[in-house]
Amino acid sequence: MSEISAEEPLTHTQDSINDHQSRRSKASRILRMALAAATKMNNGEKFNESYISGVLSDLVKSYDLRSTVFATFYRVGFDLHELSNPEKQAMELITLYPFLKNGEIWRDIKEELDDKDVKPTTDDEHWLKTCIEESEEQMQQAVYNQAKLKGQMRNKAQEEIENYFAAIRLKSTINGTIQGSKADKRGS
Repeated sequence: MSEISAEEPLTHTQDSINDHQSRRSKASRILRMALAAATKMNNGEKFNESYISGVLSDLVKSYDLRSTVFATFYRVGFDLHELSNPEKQAMELITLYPFLKNGEIWRDIKEELDDKDVKPTTDDEHWLKTCIEESEEQMQQAVYNQAKLKGQMRNKAQEEIENYFAAIRLKSTINGTIQGSKADKRGS
């Protein structure tokens, strides 16, 4: 093993860190990104907060948070009692995440088999079709539930509008009655 002298450039240390880290691990990928950013800073390239924001934005866009959100709610519970209808719609999708993800995976497997012209055995093909059909049924049920919640929201909004205008009409009627009785009192 050769020792690294203090006079060797920083990039040698970065390369050795990269060599020792697994290319597949998230920590390794993030470390490489951080080291690349640090290298740009050391080379005197323009560096500002928007660069960091851009790097973080790209990282967030590449990471699927659906599983994390589902796992969090799975641990704390899916309590829907005090939620508004839009929140209930979101929770419906979060609750169905494992089923929808499972179907997504089976469809990807089928596409990959089709792309490579691999014909599964009869039993495997039946299993694949069954899993995809179950997934599609779950999606259809989710769409139905979403439409049902949307209809409930629309009906509630319509009811609130009707109650608002009924209150205005009632207030107008009361004001008209009060002003009419005042005019009668003045006339007598």
